[in-house]
Amino acid sequence: MDILLYTTKGNRAGMHLRRVIESLVFEGNTEVYDAIEPFGIRLGQTLYEEAVAVLLAGNREELLKILTIGDLLNDIPIILIIPDQDEDTIHKAHALRPRFLTQTNSDFKDVAAVLKKVIANKHSKQFIERRNKTYGGTNQSHGSGS
Repeated sequence: MDILLYTTKGNRAGMHLRRVIESLVFEGNTEVYDAIEPFGIRLGQTLYEEAVAVLLAGNREELLKILTIGDLLNDIPIILIIPDQDEDTIHKAHALRPRFLTQTNSDFKDVAAVLKKVIANKHSKQFIERRNKTYGGTNQSHGSGS
């Protein structure tokens, strides 16, 4: 599984977030994008099972840029970091249907915890799917029925 991080170049919160993400131990890559166009192209090549997006909008302008590629984000889990708690900002952020929403003034420990959980859930779903393909069944109980 890949972590796709979008943050603008030179953003201090983005640099801190990147260090937090890179400190996590997981199987996969962390890809960092600082421009919306290449990020959108990469999203077009992503399957749901393969990635999670971590998006840092350092200001409202960045949030509006992210919203322009919202359709490409429909099929992958999103962790969204927004610049403020303004009602309009939060309303716009929810249009992306993030799994988790926080602010840029965070220490990002909460982001790391959510990211670990998303990755663990993805791995366990993939394991179950592989097992079902291998053994040709679905979730079956093999214990004594009571």
